Amino acid sequence: AYAGLVIVIAGYKAEIAAMLDTNVGLKSRFTHFFEFPDWAPRDCMHLFSKRAADLNFQLEPDALAALEKGFSELLPLDGWGNARDVDKLWKACLRQRADRVAAAPETTKRLTLGDVAPAVDELVRSRRGAQSSGPSALLRRLGEQQQQ
Repeated sequence: AYAGLVIVIAGYKAEIAAMLDTNVGLKSRFTHFFEFPDWAPRDCMHLFSKRAADLNFQLEPDALAALEKGFSELLPLDGWGNARDVDKLWKACLRQRADRVAAAPETTKRLTLGDVAPAVDELVRSRRGAQSSGPSALLRRLGEQQQQ
């Protein structure tokens, strides 16, 4: 009667396991699992850079370095959502840029360190549940990394 029926449940591994553990009958009906690994920073960079290129944005070198550092910090934190969070960071960078270009319009669409660093900091703080560490937190971390 249900030949060919496929039910997909998507979510984080621990939360899906907890849900299935609430009912033995339910758990016994889900016998095939596909796990998709979390992305590496280079995967995040690829999607972000592709989105920028597709929309004719230039990414300044220091902005790229900040993104890579930011993705390295974000990936191990709880709640990382691969493409969903790359998209969230993209939109946050665009909001930062909008504030910048409102005061000084530009002829070439570009993302700068000043656009990226506050956006990364905002997402890192929200994942860590920390109070505001200021928009220069990523800049400080980048400086510390360069001094080592």
